[in-house]
Amino acid sequence: MYIRQECLLYFEELIQLQPDTKLELIFEAIDPQITAALSKLPVLSKFGPNPCDRESMLRSLIAKEVEGIKNYKTII
Repeated sequence: MYIRQECLLYFEELIQLQPDTKLELIFEAIDPQITAALSKLPVLSKFGPNPCDRESMLRSLIAKEVEGIKNYKTII
């Protein structure tokens, strides 16, 4: 005889109960400033190797400073 127990919490409910991380809170607060800063930067050349996403690069540099990461290899 098998007894099936119902789920106490579903995965979506668990995600909502998790506290936001430090980086998520920082990026939520400065998101408008990031987009404003990126709009003022000059557009990079379309020639050469594939260009990287500038917003991702900026966010990774901010995360590097917040988390105290010493080298770029750890970020990658």
